[in-house]
Amino acid sequence: MDGVSDPDWHAQVTARLADQCAPLAEVQEHLLRAADPVWVRKHRVADDLFAYLVVERELLDEDWVKELAVWAENRGWTVSLQGRKIYAVPKPLTKSAAMREVARRTGADLTLAAGDSLLDADLLLAADRGWRPGHGELADTGFTAPTIRALPERGVAAGERILREFLGAVRGADARPGPGA
Repeated sequence: MDGVSDPDWHAQVTARLADQCAPLAEVQEHLLRAADPVWVRKHRVADDLFAYLVVERELLDEDWVKELAVWAENRGWTVSLQGRKIYAVPKPLTKSAAMREVARRTGADLTLAAGDSLLDADLLLAADRGWRPGHGELADTGFTAPTIRALPERGVAAGERILREFLGAVRGADARPGPGA
């Protein structure tokens, strides 16, 4: 809450990662050793959970990313190139798991999600209803699913449309009879 990590949730996630994938330190060391300083601008670790590189995309060897993905796969990690960032993320660390935990804690009957990056795909698929704007990696790949609405709007117009769609979905859920009605 308020930008502060929930210590119980963080402990649960950390324990799950320790059981299911190679440690962050191993992945971080590999990134530092294997990445070419010619195209790497920054090395970062987020919340002591995953690592990413900020790169000069035009100088990046795309085969290196594929090789990294194979290396990471064998250690329980995924690799994703998005814009100028190469993410190395443990497989169990997903936005969908966080959404399900928030829904459980709040007792939510309806989950709504929006996203435009490849890292948002599992979140959109796990939500009851999802929206994808006309920009970003998901739009570029034509990503869609039965519960996901692909919008033509881009940028700020997409954000405004998604907010209207969220409000409409919530109002529609509020109008439905509750249990025992």
